[in-house]
Amino acid sequence: MQNAPRERVTQPSSRPKLKSGKDQSPRLLRINDSGTPDCIPYELIRARRRSMVIQARAEGILVRAPKTATVSEIEAFMQQHAAWIRDHLAACSQVVPFAWQEGTALPVLGSSVRITAAPEVARVERIGDQLAMPPQLLQFRCREAVLNWLRTSALILFNQRVLMQTTKMGIETPPVRLSNARTRWGSCAKGPNGARLSLHWKLYLLPLALIDYVIAHELAHLREMNHSARFWAEVAKLYPDYKAARLELVRSAHTLPSI
Repeated sequence: MQNAPRERVTQPSSRPKLKSGKDQSPRLLRINDSGTPDCIPYELIRARRRSMVIQARAEGILVRAPKTATVSEIEAFMQQHAAWIRDHLAACSQVVPFAWQEGTALPVLGSSVRITAAPEVARVERIGDQLAMPPQLLQFRCREAVLNWLRTSALILFNQRVLMQTTKMGIETPPVRLSNARTRWGSCAKGPNGARLSLHWKLYLLPLALIDYVIAHELAHLREMNHSARFWAEVAKLYPDYKAARLELVRSAHTLPSI
């Protein structure tokens, strides 16, 4: 996919120049133009230039800005072009239909496994880097069988990881149910019958560390039902490196297959 940068000339600034080059870590921009807030990761490169340029690439957003531009100015410029950013990100990551057939690779807990016909197994099983299943099942009910296996395996793992973190917190473990929400990895609700935790089954495709972060995030809501500084302090107790995990979660979501 060709880069399609958009450029706007900015006024020179008299502020002290910042160091040139790429920022040490990607940043997150919270876009609110569609009514549903969305966090988009981007890389920032400062250089001796008078204009800002936004580039949408398959690997994400790249912004080139003058050394004198502040982050707030850069992100305000990006907000002005939020629709353009969304459109070009979508074009760079066009959904390819998932091939439910032998040999197709599928991410499971962050590792790639291949769908494989295995006459010796009676049901779907993960064997090393293979997701093995009986040939007849693969031929006629591959999608149904794999999705059932993913959801069943996810619920077992999620319950185990939630128990580990609630034990650390010294609280009662809430029941866990699988979610298929469009915009949330998880949610936590408190009611008259106690708390309830919902986790998206597709988390099982991601590395275990990201699953643990989402669980920590939701469990922290049992103590702070908001996103205040106190809430993030609770998250940090359970998952100290939550900032890096939060960013990686956003980036990884764009790499998952459409299944």
